[in-house]
Amino acid sequence: MESSSTYWFLMDASGTSVTTTQVSSPDDLCPDKLEDPDCAREYSESQTEVIAGVRSVKASEVNNHIDFRSKD
Repeated sequence: MESSSTYWFLMDASGTSVTTTQVSSPDDLCPDKLEDPDCAREYSESQTEVIAGVRSVKASEVNNHIDFRSKD
């Protein structure tokens, strides 16, 4: 199986938009995995793009996250 890089991105305060803030592990900030993926989401490298030196999630891929964490 080919391993590709994945990236965790924090969600904004409202829990509805993915920010460009990356975390190596969401566990400290986002302890749970509940129904709402409102704290952090994980994406594969192909789902992201680098614009002006900042990696962000492609708009078309925002809801296709591989994994997620919830706030509480």
